[in-house]
Amino acid sequence: MSLNVNRKVEDPFYRYKMPKLEAKVEGSGNGIKTVIPNMVDIARALDRPPTYVTKYFGCELGAQVQMDDKTERYIVNGSRTQEDLQNHLDGFIEKFVLCSICENPETKLIVHQKRKEIEQRCGACGATGFLKFNHRLIQYIINHPPEGVGKGGKGSKKGAKKNKGRGSDSDSQGSGNVSQKIGTIEAPDVMADDDDDDVDWSVDTSAEAVRAREQAQLSGAVTKLVQAEDQDLPLPERLEIFFKFLKEKASEDKFPAREVLQKAELLDCKEKGIMALTEVLLDREDLVNVLKTHQALLQRFADENPRAQKYLLHSMEIVIEHHPALLKKVPTIFNALYDLDIVEEEGFLNWDEKVSKKYVSKELSQQIHDNAKPFMEWLKTADDEDSDEDEEVEEVDGIAFDSTANGVTVEEKKPEAAAGAAEDDAEEEEEDDLDIDDI
Repeated sequence: MSLNVNRKVEDPFYRYKMPKLEAKVEGSGNGIKTVIPNMVDIARALDRPPTYVTKYFGCELGAQVQMDDKTERYIVNGSRTQEDLQNHLDGFIEKFVLCSICENPETKLIVHQKRKEIEQRCGACGATGFLKFNHRLIQYIINHPPEGVGKGGKGSKKGAKKNKGRGSDSDSQGSGNVSQKIGTIEAPDVMADDDDDDVDWSVDTSAEAVRAREQAQLSGAVTKLVQAEDQDLPLPERLEIFFKFLKEKASEDKFPAREVLQKAELLDCKEKGIMALTEVLLDREDLVNVLKTHQALLQRFADENPRAQKYLLHSMEIVIEHHPALLKKVPTIFNALYDLDIVEEEGFLNWDEKVSKKYVSKELSQQIHDNAKPFMEWLKTADDEDSDEDEEVEEVDGIAFDSTANGVTVEEKKPEAAAGAAEDDAEEEEEDDLDIDDI
């Protein structure tokens, strides 16, 4: 017999299923114990190691557990009923499996050893964040991270970030309900039933409304044809379409990140579309806070794509040109991009190879590179292996970078005079670069 993973959902066609937990009591007296014969099948359905579920039972019931992965035998000491264990399994699913935003179980856990934190990423809605509640299982998961899932942290320089950290604590100065923000994993609010007594059920019969309804009723074949035509357009025209789409969506009350990502993928313009994304969403003086707000979306655009990351850094130059006060904050901005796992080492190194005059003036580009030197030196000299220490702070040229913090710790000394000599202008060899100002 199978059950819905989220048993609060009573829909019989709910696609996330798991086996009903089986409990078999063995022994007697002080040696009595409860064996869970199908624990492996349950854990597979939840995409979690069976040891996590068994350990959770032990924590909740105050009982010792026995776990043997080789024989696939998982035991909780004491006599436990099937119903009792099934109810505790629901608690495990709610805390460690379901996404707090969309309540789907398509989540992965990523352990950040340095921070001693666990990050949860949802494959359904794209929400990411850290588990912020206290439970004894948290420490067990940190000590026994899931197999096949990369550990967070900045120590490795050998491309080991296959599963990247996708979360960051929400901006404490932000407004709105914390449980609805990406960056924290909390139980979602229970929404009250809408009062529809005042809803206007009349149909708008104006000519404009009729045309809108006719447009909405276009067949799927016609829609696909239009999309196919867009895909055949030259890249500049596709970027123009994407930019207009972004401007339209940015005015909505809730920015539809998933829809924007799908549009970029449909137009096949993610790599350079990240510059349009930056102009629409990030061209603000409180840049670091906005980076945290749109962290998940930026990660999807730049994920394991050094060229896209390089374009993002060039677009940062344009933002700095629009907001000169950000020039002295270049190390902070770059460290935030790195700490939020938006730009990797290779992306920074590619950007640092040349002072470009394609997006901003040569003089400003040189200033940005000069101000980024402390961060780049720290990045190039970072240890090749993760440290076991909880905190690690390195100081380069008067700026202290805290590689374990969820953010940036910066202590600035008075900057020395910038070098007066400018490098000779070099011809740009990237023939396919597109200036976002041309859109």
